[in-house]
Amino acid sequence: MRWRLALAAAVLAAVAAGLVAWGAAPPEPPGLTAASGGQPIEVRRGSYCWRGPLSGRCIDTWAPRELVQGLEPARVGPGATVEFRFGREPDQVAVYLWAEGEPQEVPVTGERAFTAPQEPGTYVYSIFGRWNRRGDATYAFTIQVEAR
Repeated sequence: MRWRLALAAAVLAAVAAGLVAWGAAPPEPPGLTAASGGQPIEVRRGSYCWRGPLSGRCIDTWAPRELVQGLEPARVGPGATVEFRFGREPDQVAVYLWAEGEPQEVPVTGERAFTAPQEPGTYVYSIFGRWNRRGDATYAFTIQVEAR
C-alpha cells in the first residue's frame, strides 16, 4: 500500500514539474518564412501577444519601417510572387505595404502569396497573423523590385 502511495506521489511530482517547466518557457508565436522565386527573404518578428498553457506575454517592438532597418532587401522582379508560410497556420492573415503615409492592405491569395509592385524601388511589408485562442503577431521584411 505504501509503495502505491509513493508511486502516486512521484507521478504527481513529475507531472507538476513538467507543467512548471513547460509553462516556464516564455510563450512565443510561430515563425514566418518568406520567399520569392525560390529565394528566401529575411523576416523579422515584430510586436506580439501570445498565451501559453500557464502564462502569456506581450512584446512591443518598432514599427515595420524601423524593424527592417539593417536588413538587405530581397531582390525581386516587377510583379514577382512573394510567398509566405507560418510555422503554425493562423486563423486570420493580413499583409500591408508600408509606403508613404498609412500602410495599405495588400490582397493575399489562398496560397499565402501576394504580388510585388511593378515599379522599381524598395518596399517594406508587414504580415499580421492572429491565432484565435493563442494571440497575434506581426512580421516584417523588405524587397527591392529591380527593373528588367
